[in-house]
Amino acid sequence: TLQQSLKISADSLDLVAAQSDFQIKTFQFKRQQSLYDSGLVSLAQLEWLDSPMRLCPFTKCYAKPQV
Repeated sequence: TLQQSLKISADSLDLVAAQSDFQIKTFQFKRQQSLYDSGLVSLAQLEWLDSPMRLCPFTKCYAKPQV
């Protein structure tokens, strides 16, 4: 039905958005880690950036199946 098709499309878009967000946060973390390794960023700043990684919205897509 149309409603099921739209639900699948919406879920697919959520997944694409979550994957994009994860890639951005991963890049930011690697960059920050590189700056930390170079001595340009403190450990506190690096840990602050790591905190949102654990709370990344992509986890909501995989946390539990939606019925």
